Amino acid sequence: MTTLRRREDEVIEYGIGDGVGIDWYADVEFTNGRALSFGLELSWDGGEWRVVPGIRITHRAGQDDLFDLADRYAVDDVDMCNSLLGAARELASLRDEALELFRSWSG
Repeated sequence: MTTLRRREDEVIEYGIGDGVGIDWYADVEFTNGRALSFGLELSWDGGEWRVVPGIRITHRAGQDDLFDLADRYAVDDVDMCNSLLGAARELASLRDEALELFRSWSG
């Protein structure tokens, strides 16, 4: 199975191992070349679940995070579900603020 390991914000290591990764994104793309992206990344590697929430502006020059959101970690399925649900709720709670930042963003 192919695995992913985030080394830095923009550096992801790909390899072969026993991990798994699932990414969910909801993107709104506009005619001016910008997009607002809400995302959740779920991965299992080395006996640990990791949930990475993110809200980003994507533009012609790349992307910028709108918020510094904390990763969540879990060691069993129940904790993983709670971490995933908590991250999804955090994204939903930031929706209005994210839209306002997106509207005022000048890049």
